[in-house]
Amino acid sequence: MRDILFLCTGNYYRSRFAELSFNWQAQQRGLDWRAESRGLWLEPGNPGPISRNALRWLEQLSIPVPTSHRFPQELVEEDLHRAQLVIALKEIEHRPLMESFHPLWANRIEYWRVDDVDCATPDEVLPKLQLLVEALADRLDGGRCTEPHSSTTTVVR
Repeated sequence: MRDILFLCTGNYYRSRFAELSFNWQAQQRGLDWRAESRGLWLEPGNPGPISRNALRWLEQLSIPVPTSHRFPQELVEEDLHRAQLVIALKEIEHRPLMESFHPLWANRIEYWRVDDVDCATPDEVLPKLQLLVEALADRLDGGRCTEPHSSTTTVVR
């Protein structure tokens, strides 16, 4: 089993949605990949373990969600070593954090362009993120070619 690691700032909304969505896609397709997610700068003010908007969209997509949810987890070096593919969800937001906290990894991960709630609504962000996750599953499944979503080269180990 190979691991994907989705990164966002707080590991509460975007990365959690990507993790659950990808794992469902991988299971449906029989992919030998499993996703986890972590945060680069956890915010103590989250009102629970996972965004209600992420849960709502997962339910709308008929993606099963666990009945209990873990709280956001902060990225540690071991997480990066364990993953064969690391994706940060917004380059302009996450590259500086990677350069500060994990500088040796900043140029070794894939960056997408998925806004947070300060720039776009969940109804704008989550359908886009779902399409990116589906395209990633296609790519890993050897399916149709998809347009690159990153300004860096993807490193799959």
